[in-house]
Order: sequence, then C-alpha cells, then structure tokens
Amino acid sequence: MNTEILRAMVRPAIIQGRLDRLEKAFREAGPTIIDKDPALIATYLLNCHGDDSFYTPAMLIRTARALEGDVDPRHSLRIYQLVWDHHPQSPEIEMVLYRMAFCWWERLQEAEKSRAALTELLKRYPYGSMEPHAKALLRRIGS
Repeated sequence: MNTEILRAMVRPAIIQGRLDRLEKAFREAGPTIIDKDPALIATYLLNCHGDDSFYTPAMLIRTARALEGDVDPRHSLRIYQLVWDHHPQSPEIEMVLYRMAFCWWERLQEAEKSRAALTELLKRYPYGSMEPHAKALLRRIGS
C-alpha cells in the first residue's frame, strides 16, 4: 500500500474512532513500509496506539534506529520502550538497551537515564556483544 494513502487515513480514523480500519490497513501494508516511511510507523504505534504484534522486535528496532536522527529522538526511545515492554526476553533487548542509552546520552544529554540503561545492559548481558560498547559509552558519560 502507498504510504501517502496510509498517512491520509490516520487523522480521519482517529476522528471517527475507526482505528480498526487503520490497523487493518497497516497489517495489509506489512513491514515493507518501515523502510519507506519509519515516521509513519511511529505515528501509528505511538499516536494511534497501534498494534505492534505484527512487527518483530528487529523490525521495531529498525524503525527506531531510522528515527534516531529525527528532530525529537524521544520517538525512537518510545519505540525501543515498546520492544522492552512487549518482548523482554527477546535476544534483541541487549541492542535495545544500548540504543536507548545512546539516544539518552548522545541526543538528549540525559546522563542518568543513559547510565541506568547501560547498567541494566551490563547486569543482564555481562559478556554480551554490546558489553565493550556499553563500557565505552559509560566512560564518555563519566561520573
């Protein structure tokens, strides 16, 4: 489905209380729209409280990463939080924690929130693939 058509459907669906139509359209469009228009996926998930169950954690992470350079990186953080909340045992959580910490520090200069995500990452994955990156980011943040 054309992303312009999906985008045009959002506001009327909200006004008319017909989010079921929007959900059906997003399901039919499938995950290919993530690469075409990640901001549209963010709008659907965050503003319309859309169903994220038909997106894998990896797809949601790809969406969040595409939005990290956005004007407001909090959109990325909210999508990472969706992955954390809905897929806490997913192997991708290590990456989610790192990306959250990275956004908190590099984009928002929120040292405490970044440290908290990195601490959780190192606690859960002390020998994980992101461990050296987490420690490097902690050094950049300082104490």
